[in-house]
Amino acid sequence: MIIITVVSVDIFGRIRQWRFNEDVSEFAQMLHLGAEHAVYANRTYVAVIRISGNSYAIYPTNAGQKFERGLRPLLEPQRLRYCDFEEITFDDGTNQFSGDVLIYISPKGFEASVLFRLQDNDNRRRFVRCDKFTTRVRNDNKSLDLIAPRINLTIYSSL
Repeated sequence: MIIITVVSVDIFGRIRQWRFNEDVSEFAQMLHLGAEHAVYANRTYVAVIRISGNSYAIYPTNAGQKFERGLRPLLEPQRLRYCDFEEITFDDGTNQFSGDVLIYISPKGFEASVLFRLQDNDNRRRFVRCDKFTTRVRNDNKSLDLIAPRINLTIYSSL
């Protein structure tokens, strides 16, 4: 009976971990799709992350390249079901723990490097980072550092 209990607890723990990983992967995929769409459409979009509601969506910008409530989303709003936004860190060193976060995505890529720290109910953490001036979105279970963008590249610069 003890073995059955241990196995069932382990199975449920693995299911919760799988759901958490899937939740974070869907969030990272949404950011990446928004960035790719901005490049291909040659248009600026904005990722709107509502920390308190654990929701996120990609919206087009208005004629002034700013977010305007009431616009129809490019990708329907999604919700994190199995984790919460714990902390959001920007490349200028600021952190945000509540409210709405707007990340502009131009044809050049993300307008800022942003690191998202997400946590589930079992205190497992995942990290998602989008890099400035690229469409790259990285998702990992290890802490990620924000990378300073390389603006001045020459043919002799190392990658």
